[in-house]
Amino acid sequence: CDYEEIVLKCGPGPTIRWINEVFVRLDKTLAQARGMTKVETFNNFVLVYTSRQQHAETCVACALSVLDSTQHVQRPDGQQTTLKLGMSSGEVTAGVIGSRSPRYSIFGDTVNTASRMASSTTPSTCATPFIHFTLATRKLVGRQLEEKLRKDYGLRIAQSQGRNVKGKGWMETYLLHAQDVAGGHCEGAPTSVVDDGLGSYAMPDQLGSSHN
Repeated sequence: CDYEEIVLKCGPGPTIRWINEVFVRLDKTLAQARGMTKVETFNNFVLVYTSRQQHAETCVACALSVLDSTQHVQRPDGQQTTLKLGMSSGEVTAGVIGSRSPRYSIFGDTVNTASRMASSTTPSTCATPFIHFTLATRKLVGRQLEEKLRKDYGLRIAQSQGRNVKGKGWMETYLLHAQDVAGGHCEGAPTSVVDDGLGSYAMPDQLGSSHN
């Protein structure tokens, strides 16, 4: 978050080194997450997708692992790095574009909506995660994972009162967040493994683990 502000405040050199460190840690996390593919990066934006049948659970687990992996990365101004995380579910079209330096990417309203979810949410840290997603994604989050997140990690899914999303209009959206955002701390925490038949994903033990 605050990419433009950091560029102006600290200059392009320190900003690039900071973004690179975040991306390297993200790449390592994705390499361990089965079924997740990074499509592209642009400035401080990362597009990731999965085509797994139970993709909502896969994305939620991966997002929490990303927060865990970047918790010790400091911005060039010395503050803690925060991330904005958004998800949507639906159809996409994939293809290779261009003849010179061609690149593979995915396109569609689902991609645009996921981007809007990220841009309109609260910045996240490992201790205070906020993952913003659409009704389509909410319908696909299994009860098993939702209950595990609530009981073991103190995380809950809350429905928004509805919001006006840029380019989309009024939308019903949901937020995965800590039941007590003031409680729990991930620093130095061991990790547990969540395995819901999707593969295993490391998640911080102390994300509100004292709350039921």
